[in-house]
Amino acid sequence: MAKAILVTNMTQVGENAFTATGSCNERNFLAKTIVYRGEPIFKVQEADEEGKVTHLRMDVSTFDRGDRIAIARHLKLVRLG
Repeated sequence: MAKAILVTNMTQVGENAFTATGSCNERNFLAKTIVYRGEPIFKVQEADEEGKVTHLRMDVSTFDRGDRIAIARHLKLVRLG
């Protein structure tokens, strides 16, 4: 199934660091980059049980693997222009 992804904001916060907000199938997300093999990749951030916003494991996330991949792929395209 195709994912409807809308990016509402993307901000460069460092040389290879970005934050982005938007929605995936009408569910809001926050994503931040980490550097992997020299390239920034996006990771979806969510609030844990204590309210701390972080990258959650798949078994406790509200986003499934397909959602995460679709968000990261779309954000990479937006970042590269």
